[in-house]
Amino acid sequence: MKTRRRNLSGDLSSTTGSNKRSMTSENGRDNSLPFPIDLVFEIFWKLPLKSIAICRCVSKTWSSVLSRQDFTELFLSRSRTLPKLFLAYQKGGEFFFFSAPQPQSPDENSSSVVATYHMKFSFHAYLPGLFELSGLDQGLVGLTSRWIGKGRVPSVHVPVICNPSTGQSLPLPRVKTKRVKSRSLFGYDPIDKHVKVLSMSVSQGSVLPVAEEYQVVTLGTGKLSQRMINCGRELRYWPHIRGRCINDLKKVDMFFTEGTMINYNGKLGLLWSEGWLSRSSTSVNLCVLEDIGKQEWSEHVYVLPALWEDIVGSASLSFVGMTQTNEIGMRSLAYPPSPLYLFYFNTERNTVVRVAIQGMDVSEYDRVHIFLDHLENVKLIASAMKTRRRNLSGNDLTTTRRNTRSKTLENGRDNSLPFPVDLIMEIFSRLPVKSIATCRCVSKTWSSVLRRQDFTELFLSRSRTLPKLLLAYQKDGDLFFFSAPQPQNPDENSSPVVATYRMKLSFDAYFRNGAFGINGLDHGLVGLSGRTHSVICNPSTGQSLPFTRAKTRSMSLFGYDPIDKQVKVLSMWGAKFSGLLNVVAEEYQVLTLGTENPSWRTIDCGCILSYYSQHVRQKCINGVLYYLSTDMSTETTVLVCFDVRSEKFSFVKVKTFVTEGTMINYDGKLGFLRAGKSVCAYRESRIVNLWVLEDIEKQEWSERTFVLPALWEDVVVSAILGFVGMTRTNEIVMRPLSILPIPLYLFFFNTERNTVVRIAIQGMDVSEYDKVHIFLDHVDNVELIVILTMVNYNGKLGFLLSGESGYVYERSTSVNLWVLEDTDKQEWSERTFVLPALWEDIVGSVRLGFVGMTRTNEIVMRPLGLPGRPFHLIYFNIERNTVVRVSIQGMDVSEYDHVHIFLDHVENVKL
Repeated sequence: MKTRRRNLSGDLSSTTGSNKRSMTSENGRDNSLPFPIDLVFEIFWKLPLKSIAICRCVSKTWSSVLSRQDFTELFLSRSRTLPKLFLAYQKGGEFFFFSAPQPQSPDENSSSVVATYHMKFSFHAYLPGLFELSGLDQGLVGLTSRWIGKGRVPSVHVPVICNPSTGQSLPLPRVKTKRVKSRSLFGYDPIDKHVKVLSMSVSQGSVLPVAEEYQVVTLGTGKLSQRMINCGRELRYWPHIRGRCINDLKKVDMFFTEGTMINYNGKLGLLWSEGWLSRSSTSVNLCVLEDIGKQEWSEHVYVLPALWEDIVGSASLSFVGMTQTNEIGMRSLAYPPSPLYLFYFNTERNTVVRVAIQGMDVSEYDRVHIFLDHLENVKLIASAMKTRRRNLSGNDLTTTRRNTRSKTLENGRDNSLPFPVDLIMEIFSRLPVKSIATCRCVSKTWSSVLRRQDFTELFLSRSRTLPKLLLAYQKDGDLFFFSAPQPQNPDENSSPVVATYRMKLSFDAYFRNGAFGINGLDHGLVGLSGRTHSVICNPSTGQSLPFTRAKTRSMSLFGYDPIDKQVKVLSMWGAKFSGLLNVVAEEYQVLTLGTENPSWRTIDCGCILSYYSQHVRQKCINGVLYYLSTDMSTETTVLVCFDVRSEKFSFVKVKTFVTEGTMINYDGKLGFLRAGKSVCAYRESRIVNLWVLEDIEKQEWSERTFVLPALWEDVVVSAILGFVGMTRTNEIVMRPLSILPIPLYLFFFNTERNTVVRIAIQGMDVSEYDKVHIFLDHVDNVELIVILTMVNYNGKLGFLLSGESGYVYERSTSVNLWVLEDTDKQEWSERTFVLPALWEDIVGSVRLGFVGMTRTNEIVMRPLGLPGRPFHLIYFNIERNTVVRVSIQGMDVSEYDHVHIFLDHVENVKL
């Protein structure tokens, strides 16, 4: 362990900008961050493809760096560790390319993977009639017609090579030949890193034509020229040639007519089974070409497991291929089901599992082509086909380096790229949240920049231009958060949207009996409230912060102050009941989150109110928290308006539409939605009513009526719909209230165009969940919920933190300690303690919070959530690097609501 001192008043100008975000700092130095090329490469190769594409557009320098061959090789090396499934869906005259994570040694718990759309390719523009699609080793895809006839088809019908990762395609020159027909196959040379196209031309139009000419074209050499080569034998070819490129050799099989060609550990293999592969099959055969010169083959027979019949069912299967981990992939031969399923047969463990591919509706497609072990390739096809001259002398050397990847150049200058902080923030504000989380781990400098408040605000401003749907799915004792792109003015041609998994929250640890309320806040945060605990979480960062109430059996509401940018919690407590479930509020308290010492403060409401003990309908809009309550003096329903910043109450008298309508945000004002006299919308509904609170002080309301379009009945059919809310573009969104369909549908009613469309939400199986909570206009927030624990470290103030969180988990690897060494100079030191190897075995799946640090420098942690039996503490000795668990017996902690623990307590006999 090393102790590092940082002067907070000195070098900050090199990593932070002034409030005006100028290009220079106050002391006149350039406000930029110099990064060695090696470090730049290490950063970018961890980003997803879309982020790299964005970074290429920043400047010529960045484009030059990200187009280099050594960066491409580095990215491919990472991609090989995370191979993907590549799926090409044919519909009419177009191909739709998708990719999905390839399951690694899947088991019975591997349920589904979500596919991501890459590009669309119109093959009718290049390929006539019958065609073939083949996958190459470097993530490229080749498309070619089975035979291209001379003079009978337009000259544009040519082979095409595509890079689905970059969304590019390149039609190749047509074969120059005097023969009647020609045929092309694709191959890859891993040594020279070239793609080559082998073309065969024939004169006769028989069923099995004889190839008379062979030509080869090498791509990426600058000039595409065709070279004649000699085969040495007279060969006939079937119209459909089965080819497989493995280790730079193109092998064409004519003997095993029923086998499927695969790559088996760098050798050609053929998979086959007796008859159709179905539930009645008992084994799978694999023949491997061990030696080409000697023409030696080996044969392997794999007996299918006992559960084969139950998993396959009545499906007829075909082989897809074999993964790098020697798992045989199979797919159904029938018309594409929804969702599409793949079957993985593990030859070593003798197991078979079924994995669903979600994220698209395959029933809309004619054919599905699937490739295993697909790699992502960031190399641009256009740049690979052109020859460019570059002068490596002079200023260009600041963006290049030698093959040895040295830190300095030949002329002795530092091999680094200086980027102004303003430019860095503009770049990162365009990256997805996961990429920003990755960049935070690069260095302390990057982490400091990406934690700045101005960067958070910049990211939020961009996120508001692309709002999302936030979906919280409840299953048993867990809450699963997903987000999906929110359709903007969708029409009948709008495609389904795919949801992305964000985080999981185990609410059983905080909410007994599963009773809780959930509310979305303005800045992408979500608040959950139960009777004893409340939790605020950020689905974008995957963090959650639980906190206990000021008193038990209370109700908490969440509000956001947009001026001071603070989240506040309003807690109401009462012991008397008014009716069956209404509680009379006797005390109001407020907690401000994000402050150094958060504590509950008692405030005065000025009125005796009661609230519904199970869940309070609430909405926070522009710093005002609205919720419904009952005035006990008049026994009438009132709308409570709580100003989050001033913490003052005001009240608005309400009518029937308020008590029964759905609360929404309408252009920064509170609104209520109803479908005529009903709170739900049906097929028979004709209108939707909207009431808007125009002025709180004057208690003025306005009413709008929207007539539903003529196609309403055809779109809704028999569904019973509930209101979700209203988007910023004034589209009313509804969802089915009955048993959840598969997939989940949302209905968008455009009040301006008077149209209604149905949009499917794909990417999860909602039939597995009990309840679904949906929020509109959700924004991604990169701000971290940081919880620091203050400790006494050898008489100095210290703060404990684990990674980016104030909590410690089973997956945690280290604990950080910051110590205030000098108060006047504001000097801090930082220490990092690596957790021991036995950490996971001792901690288990429990989430821990810091208690403090003993005088013998042992860090003490405790389990969070409901008290366990018996209660225990975790002691981490930083000197010996050991961890032990100590049980605290002698009391039943289940009888207590809260447990407070203090270390180094001394007994005092003084009266």
